Amino acid sequence: MVENSADKIPSPQPHPQRSWKDRLDILQSLLTIAAILTAGVWFLIQGTYKPLVRLQQHATFRPASGKQDTWLVCFDVEATNLGKESVSLQGGTLRVRQMNPESVGDSTLKIFPLQPITLVPGETDQALVDTLYIPTAYKTVLLQSEYAVPVTFLGIEIPWKPKYKWQAQTPIDLTSESNKSPQAATD
Repeated sequence: MVENSADKIPSPQPHPQRSWKDRLDILQSLLTIAAILTAGVWFLIQGTYKPLVRLQQHATFRPASGKQDTWLVCFDVEATNLGKESVSLQGGTLRVRQMNPESVGDSTLKIFPLQPITLVPGETDQALVDTLYIPTAYKTVLLQSEYAVPVTFLGIEIPWKPKYKWQAQTPIDLTSESNKSPQAATD
């Protein structure tokens, strides 16, 4: 039997430099994939959802009927969603503090809870309408509204992120001179 030289195919010999080059190419490809995945996860963790809420406070006052040396103060707090996603506001408060004359100790006159509300983009809703009797000896009070908003992604709260807080502070001058036109204060 005659052997044909075409039937014999020499077996390839591994080339040491080529095997290192192949290994480095594979490693580079894996690292590139890992970097792309890491960047995607980082982007998601940073969040495409940045909530944006504006709080507005309004107060009007007049002498209280039937109560000498007392103001009847009416408060109104509104929240507006300026962001691109719906936002749920929970656990808000309106704190009324004495500013003038200065208080010794805690200056809080009353804390009102703000109702939980869910706002779609562009929506405004009232969080509180309430009244409080304040002695005329108090010349200035401070309204402090606050809502905490959890950071969410795709509707799921991210527990390790700090909560955003929206705050509004407005001083209200309760003097008879300023009562000639009702006070309206916004954030």
